[in-house]
Amino acid sequence: MKPFLYLVIVAAAVPLLEAEQFIQGRGGQKITTDIVLTRDIIQCPQGIVVAADNIVIDGGGHTISGTGWGNGITCLERHNVTIRNCIIRNFKNGILISSDSKDEENPVSYGHRIEDNTLVRNQRGIVMKWSHNSAITGNQIIDNLDSGITLSGSELWQGPACNDIVVSDNRLLRNKRGLVIWDPYQRPKGVVVSDNLFNHNVVPVPDRFWKPDQVSYRGNTFDSNLNNLFFVFPGDHSLAPGQERAFEIALHAPDGTACSEFAVESLTTSPPEEIAYTTDGNRLRGTFTPTRAGMYSLHVVLTGCGQTGIDQRYWFGNEKSKTFYLGMGYRTDVGNLSSQVPTQPVNVYCTMWVEGHVVDAPPIDGLQKITQVKTSLWSDYKAYHGIAPSCSVEFDRTYSRRADVFRAIEDTYPNGRSLLKMTFGKGTFIHSRADWLDLTVKYWCWDPAWESNDEIKSTVEFSYLVTSHPVIKNISNPYAWILSATSPEGSTNQAGIVLQGNGKTTVSLQMADRQSRYVVTVDDDQPCNDDSACGYTQTAGQINVTLELGQAGRRISVQGTD
Repeated sequence: MKPFLYLVIVAAAVPLLEAEQFIQGRGGQKITTDIVLTRDIIQCPQGIVVAADNIVIDGGGHTISGTGWGNGITCLERHNVTIRNCIIRNFKNGILISSDSKDEENPVSYGHRIEDNTLVRNQRGIVMKWSHNSAITGNQIIDNLDSGITLSGSELWQGPACNDIVVSDNRLLRNKRGLVIWDPYQRPKGVVVSDNLFNHNVVPVPDRFWKPDQVSYRGNTFDSNLNNLFFVFPGDHSLAPGQERAFEIALHAPDGTACSEFAVESLTTSPPEEIAYTTDGNRLRGTFTPTRAGMYSLHVVLTGCGQTGIDQRYWFGNEKSKTFYLGMGYRTDVGNLSSQVPTQPVNVYCTMWVEGHVVDAPPIDGLQKITQVKTSLWSDYKAYHGIAPSCSVEFDRTYSRRADVFRAIEDTYPNGRSLLKMTFGKGTFIHSRADWLDLTVKYWCWDPAWESNDEIKSTVEFSYLVTSHPVIKNISNPYAWILSATSPEGSTNQAGIVLQGNGKTTVSLQMADRQSRYVVTVDDDQPCNDDSACGYTQTAGQINVTLELGQAGRRISVQGTD
């Protein structure tokens, strides 16, 4: 028998290197003096750790890339640190500036400058926690999966928020959330958000109703985000061909007050229809009459409310709704939102929030788009250290990630109970059943006792549009969305679709007439072939069109030939 050779490898922890030993191109190093990168740092689990005050980290235009975890640049308990000219991608946090100190009078983390960096496809681009008197300027913040910029305090115990922060001249593009300013205990002070471009984010600024001395927004441009903090659209989103559709949009400043100082730059529909409108105070009222069946959108471009530009789109069409009930739950998590009325009482005590998850999704009859969420929640309210009653709701499509927080519209306290009703518009597209199952609704109150049973029903009602003329089965690109999907009334073999977004995209649609053969053209009736950067396949009325999208919408026309 041949002897076995056993090779024992002992892995020792690699110490973080001091700046005097700094090796270009290597991650996981402590920096204690000014540096300029001359090489990329590629696929490192931890990027650079700032280990001294009053220093400059200059990326020199080089890339620091991670493995999906850790931080690109970590700066803890430091002051007067400048981070500039870095390209940071694929980390949990691109740049993390933080402190464990809760002493607002004598802060530890302050005086930082984060400038002229590019942060791409991190979970969160720039995170600043318990830090003060700092500036985030001139950065390109693109395609981050959770948030572009986050300013926060603690979610677990009291401490100061981020105060006296300037966020200016940044470009926030295609992030899930653009700028998040959040602290459940302390309100921020002296935050200035100015001259930024928020473009094609799902939610540009999710946290509303900060007072002007807390967070001031001025001179920003909000362009083609799926949701907008300025507009409130009440009412349903239903549409029928040949019937006049009235709309009314209320315009609000970021602190929630009515804003009447605005001008309408343009007001259009996709597909184009004639619009009549008037303005009155902070209200924009108008009408249009659709000539086709299917999903339309209304595009509103304004100036005013202290901003350079405000651009938003609303969708109309075949609207449905589904009501869910608060199901069985736990102490801090109610667990289920089900279409079945609960047969046993559900009680959740002594918690700041409870969270419900959709478990009984509607059938997918075509691509769906949530337009409104209404909640009616019964709760025993118990005063918490003398704090006045305060409840709110937040809504998200990804478990445990915050999206939008909205104040209660109506709070009443009959017989010691609080009935919380919320209505707010959403821009979320639902592509599949899995997207429904990812939806969550969180309720926030101080020390509540939530309850749901046969007599006192806690409900969540989703309203959503369904693409039906034609049926849009799938869109491959998460950075593409439908501006309209319509057909002539009564037609089974003609359709027009307008898509907006970036990158190569495949849209799959099902025509009602499965026997016809179809011809696809794009834009101004150009044949969909290699010359137009477009191609398509078809089987039994299902057509898969692949094309390259740009910022402007591209029109796809489908015509049956027999």
